Amino acid sequence: MTQDQIPEEVSTLLPEPSAGAEEPRSATEPDLAEIEKFIDALLEGPPERVDSNVAAMVRRAMKARPRFLSALAMRALQLEQRLRQTQRELIRLQWELAQLRHRPTAQPTPNHSADD
Repeated sequence: MTQDQIPEEVSTLLPEPSAGAEEPRSATEPDLAEIEKFIDALLEGPPERVDSNVAAMVRRAMKARPRFLSALAMRALQLEQRLRQTQRELIRLQWELAQLRHRPTAQPTPNHSADD
């Protein structure tokens, strides 16, 4: 997807392209490929039932803030990325714990005095 193929809702959330080097993104800011992959994955799945109250709240939010859906998609993707980072950290910590549990421990030395 090229820059001019990006929907306006998404492109307005992205930083303006600068001449020369690209500005660095924050660690939690998804790139366009990630956004496209995220949206495609949602569209591929079966439609989900939505509570009518939730649907009404979303409609109100869309009227109050026209870019609400884009912001919501970005937030969902950021949360998904943070979840994956946390899961990786959990796996790493579990591995470290398993290594510590299987490490041989020093045998306690008996406290014998010369008087024994």
